[in-house]
Amino acid sequence: TQYFGTGVSGSTFQGNMYTGKGDGDFLDYGVEIGGGAANIQVLGNMISDNRGVASSDGSVSAGVLISTFFAPGSSAFFQDNTFTDNSNGLFIGFGATDTSAAQISSGNQFLGGTNGIVVSGAGTSLVGDTLSNTSFMGQTGNYVELRNGALFAPGAPTIIDASAVNFDNLDKNNTTNLLFIENKLVHYPDDNTLGLIGFLPASPSSLINQFWAPYDRTQRYQDFAQSMFDMFPGGSYSASFGPSPERPLGELTGDSSP
Repeated sequence: TQYFGTGVSGSTFQGNMYTGKGDGDFLDYGVEIGGGAANIQVLGNMISDNRGVASSDGSVSAGVLISTFFAPGSSAFFQDNTFTDNSNGLFIGFGATDTSAAQISSGNQFLGGTNGIVVSGAGTSLVGDTLSNTSFMGQTGNYVELRNGALFAPGAPTIIDASAVNFDNLDKNNTTNLLFIENKLVHYPDDNTLGLIGFLPASPSSLINQFWAPYDRTQRYQDFAQSMFDMFPGGSYSASFGPSPERPLGELTGDSSP
């Protein structure tokens, strides 16, 4: 189903089951939103098996694609959808200059497939800066992958609240699990031109030192830990970092007590 053009606004795609063509030399989208189509409501759908890859340029299929490639203004709202075994469940943006906007509301699930959500383009946005209570289960690639400067506000990463997100039913009070989650996110710690997926629980000050203690640090990880602390004020902590290839010894401190 395609919603295309600036004259398309407020349309609803609801209660549908879309099964893609699986693997092959083609592109396949359950829903494509573009050309300035705005405020498209994607509600309570089951979208699966969009996995084709175009041999001509390597483009990859997705359950839903939102793009401003043809015209600005494309946007959509997502609630209670299930994405199953897609190459990319939800793909927001196309290339480095995209400005698409998506609101991820409650009840969305991404089951299997390669990547859950991909966001591409320096002008893309997640309305409300949240992933709500989205559930990711069994991706072979990444839960969330940011590309091409996505979600980076001028001078600093946009912090996306993922504290209520379910990642493979993993307990976020377990530091091994936290590292596993981090390794399936592509965001600010991997590239300092990207946004930051704030996936720690709502009270992380007691976890930050535990999370990073067993691992060698690079500057970007120190920046990430500092950003995670700044995200949740109300306490103080300090941690020494080193050795690392980028900083032999450093000190990370924070104090946001009232």
